Amino acid sequence: MRTTLFKWLLIVPALLFADWLIMVLIGCFSGLCHADNRFFCSFYCYTGIALVSFSVVLIVYLVLINIRRKHKSA
Repeated sequence: MRTTLFKWLLIVPALLFADWLIMVLIGCFSGLCHADNRFFCSFYCYTGIALVSFSVVLIVYLVLINIRRKHKSA
């Protein structure tokens, strides 16, 4: 139980940090390329939604795998 909790306390923040870092890099590069508001209100927002959605799906998938392993070992 303790190792599982420790693992989740590392995985979830790491995924969220990776999402944030990717969005910051895209935003900085777009700003350097003089992107306008249309870019930030369309592609940038859709990219952020896709990244966070992927992270949520990945976390749910990992939780389900963990639950399935516990039921098989019991």
